[in-house]
Amino acid sequence: DLTNVQGDILLDGLPKEVETFWFFDIVDATKFCKNLRVVANREISSTQDVREKRGEIKAFKQQGKAAGGLQVPTVGANISFSAKGLKKISPVVGLNLTTNDQDFEAGMRATAVDKLADPKSPMSSDPIWDPEWHGHEIHGVLLVAGNTPALVKEKLDRIVKLFDGSIKLAFKLDGQVRPGEQKGHEHFGYKDGVSQPAISNIPNLTQDEAFVPPGQDTIDQGAILCGRPGDTQASTRQPWMVDGSFLAFRKLKQNVQDWDKFL
Repeated sequence: DLTNVQGDILLDGLPKEVETFWFFDIVDATKFCKNLRVVANREISSTQDVREKRGEIKAFKQQGKAAGGLQVPTVGANISFSAKGLKKISPVVGLNLTTNDQDFEAGMRATAVDKLADPKSPMSSDPIWDPEWHGHEIHGVLLVAGNTPALVKEKLDRIVKLFDGSIKLAFKLDGQVRPGEQKGHEHFGYKDGVSQPAISNIPNLTQDEAFVPPGQDTIDQGAILCGRPGDTQASTRQPWMVDGSFLAFRKLKQNVQDWDKFL
């Protein structure tokens, strides 16, 4: 059900040239849950929304309207929760929101040194992370992406206003595509998304949407979406998890020069 899957997960995700990750703490769970449904219905983009927007962009280009740098105004948003965030709202919604996933429930900090080989702080067992990651519980993140900073800011401000003081900013990170000839390529020079696998058996796609380039891997839906064919833990998923996905946010150094020397 593409209307039930958030828009930055399948089919190349949200169209984006700029993006903001707005990490938040929930300060009033009751008010937050009351307003979450409004935010979800008005502001959160589904995969079906993204399909329609990409179709609009394609038609715009085919009609020759993109000459001179003209663009279709594009902006979308997704929301994700940490285990602590789900625990915070669980009593309010009256549901058991544990995921039965040990690593997710423990949180990334708990396993970052042992399982992810992050450098360890000499003063504690914590990983050496940027300071903003310490001192906040981080209940969730708003991901807002679009083709101009103004559209992204307007969308984000509107969402935060709808939550009516029930959340507070922990910190935010802004990003944008690389300029000039490097647009559409990551820092090592490869095309963005070149290693992204295609998802099999997504229904009702157009020929263009279903096209898999030669050499690209294809994986089952359940490798990405909870409760779908190929999910090896489908039997442990709760009903509210179906069509959801786990977001791993990692900020890593990229040593381009040494990589080029290695090649």
